Amino acid sequence: MRRIHLSHGTGQVRGRGLRSMLGAVAVAAVLVAGCSAGAPSGAGGGAGNANGKGGGKSITIAYANDIEGWSPYATLNNLTYSRWSNVFEPLVQYADGTYKGVLATSWSTKGAEWTFHLRKGVKFQDGQPFTAADVVHSFNRAKNDKSSLQTAHTAHMRKVTALDDNTVQVTTDGQYAVLLSDITSLFITSKATFDKYGAAKADEHPNGTGPYSFVSWQKGVSFTVKKNPHYWGNLPANMPTQMIFRVIPNPVDAVAALQRGEVDIVPSVLFQNVDTISKGKSTHIIAVDGIRTMFYGFQVTMPPFNDLRVRQAITYAIDVPKIIKNVLQNEVTPMNGPVPALVFGSDPHSTNPYPYNPAKAKQLLKEAGAVGKTITLTSTNGTTPGDTETSQTVQEMLQKVGLKVKIVTPDFATQSADLEAGKLGFYLGNRGNYFDANVFLSQYFQGGISKRTGYSNPKVNKLMKEQAAELDPKKRVVLLHQAEAQIMKDAPAVFFGAFRDVYGVTNRISWKPSTDEFLRGINVSVS
Repeated sequence: MRRIHLSHGTGQVRGRGLRSMLGAVAVAAVLVAGCSAGAPSGAGGGAGNANGKGGGKSITIAYANDIEGWSPYATLNNLTYSRWSNVFEPLVQYADGTYKGVLATSWSTKGAEWTFHLRKGVKFQDGQPFTAADVVHSFNRAKNDKSSLQTAHTAHMRKVTALDDNTVQVTTDGQYAVLLSDITSLFITSKATFDKYGAAKADEHPNGTGPYSFVSWQKGVSFTVKKNPHYWGNLPANMPTQMIFRVIPNPVDAVAALQRGEVDIVPSVLFQNVDTISKGKSTHIIAVDGIRTMFYGFQVTMPPFNDLRVRQAITYAIDVPKIIKNVLQNEVTPMNGPVPALVFGSDPHSTNPYPYNPAKAKQLLKEAGAVGKTITLTSTNGTTPGDTETSQTVQEMLQKVGLKVKIVTPDFATQSADLEAGKLGFYLGNRGNYFDANVFLSQYFQGGISKRTGYSNPKVNKLMKEQAAELDPKKRVVLLHQAEAQIMKDAPAVFFGAFRDVYGVTNRISWKPSTDEFLRGINVSVS
């Protein structure tokens, strides 16, 4: 088994400890949430300029995909979030096992009303003051803009009100325990900029409160930001003065660029490249336990996946432990349920009702009249480590039990759009940047929230609504476990596990990555 060499700290937090911390967080959030005295801080760094080499405090990061567009709300892609997170900020951020204030300093809840007290003295990068009006504008855009893909995060918001310039009240549809988790993904944008340029052009003038200012976006080439000298928080002296996010689709090319010193950070390093980077004279590996969930989802309204027997057959036919060992090289932590151990609400005692059983798979396919049917598997290609090889192995396993499988790999934007529209019958999916089981479960398996799986079970829907309204974390966990058990029985997806986050970096980089996969320059130090 190939091992990942750890450098500069692993950032590991094991499941039970994290669940305990999250429970405490949920209780504290009901009363009043803590403050954040300053900007997030940390260490890390690198080399590289617009031409790729040298450049002092400028670093270059290689991403396989470009950002999806100008709007920070018209995306659910973590790699797009990651880049925008340097320019824009949310009210609240999850870090080190707790929720911390960013643009909010404290918050409290009473029934269906959440009150957020905003940080004073904050300015947008164009010098305009940050006020409650910007929060109201941003939350309403995320909820109502036709291009927004953030509606799952705003679905429970009924009204957002500015009580004064420094206080915002969010009214939810009854008690709602997951609001803090929801708003970590909602960036605050400038209302004045939106009013100045109008809906059609405002997003082409990115104006946030973050530690970096937007410089340029060359579609398909690079996304560049520079250090914001007017940032409200403390900026570490060794943080990069500039970050260039280059688009390098081929992972082999990205590693070669790292070895040549043309890029400083390569996220999502493929397993076969780990040893090469670890043994390099000027490069090393940084790895942390992650929460990015890997699964194969079904569109349960689409034949033949609308037949439970077919979904169960496919689940029985896939030897998940073998794939994790031989294809994913044990760098994916197996899951017996829908969510990984690092996420609040996961059930450590759940058992997978579908062990590898090809004979059972053949029997179910025969009963369903699906033997010999051709199905299409939509797979990513290089988006996550081992995705292509895993899908090819799944194809072989399914063909052995009597299905004909065609693999297609559309471009990332097309695949994302088709997933949102519910057009993918069988697909390789992954979901990161969530610390509460509600986020993933509601997005994929609660009726009426999205079209991604088309799955809707009245029992699960009831349990999901009950847990979201339950402010007692111990009671919430019980409800989440019941929902997860029913989801497993209904097999709307084949759950694999959670990836470790593996980064290749130059030796000038000192950095402890966060488990949300965001690459924030303020936490990176350049030697």
